[in-house]
Amino acid sequence: MNQQHQPVPLTMQGLKDVFEIDWSHLDARLKHIELIGVCDVSNPLCGHQGATYVYGPQKGLPLDKCEIIDQSMQHYASIVETTQPCLQYVPGAGAAGGLGYALLLCQGHLQRGFDVVSRISQLENAISTCDCVIVGEGKMDYQTQFGKTPYGVLQLAQKYHKPVYAFCGKVEDLEVLKALGFQNVWAITPKTMPLCEALEKGKENLKQSVLKHMEDMIHGI
Repeated sequence: MNQQHQPVPLTMQGLKDVFEIDWSHLDARLKHIELIGVCDVSNPLCGHQGATYVYGPQKGLPLDKCEIIDQSMQHYASIVETTQPCLQYVPGAGAAGGLGYALLLCQGHLQRGFDVVSRISQLENAISTCDCVIVGEGKMDYQTQFGKTPYGVLQLAQKYHKPVYAFCGKVEDLEVLKALGFQNVWAITPKTMPLCEALEKGKENLKQSVLKHMEDMIHGI
């Protein structure tokens, strides 16, 4: 609520007007269930590595609006934390525009998405018994090491000394990727192919790329 004890607008801008928070309507059932938030990012809620600056522009927020929105988020968190634990710096609090923070406030906890999926799919067992591992991704670059699925697969494969190859739509920072441990990373898209065409021919491009590099992978086993 704002200073006039009226509900604030349900927008990012509305956060700057929050004066107090009424927790009395929080569903009592939350005390008796386990809430698990699944995410693959470790961003805090606020700051230059937080939800607004990192993900806002990706969702269409103009760069010149990031500061005021982040300040509003920080204001909201400071009001929350007058009566609740300080959770805004917990890794993943900034996931999904701050949804991670909301789950933490509801006494939930956050788990890495890769860990959850790999456990359910018994990925480690499959990797331990295979000859080599092949992963795919839309784009791979230096950011792949920051919570992306191919890097999680790589870490499991390294545990069992299995070679890992990657096929993706676009590759940057190849030397970084090789230094991380990938045997090789190949772009399936011809350099002169427009994106619109690449999206239509993804299946065909992948097939041709795999056939082209199959011998390299066999020799690496």
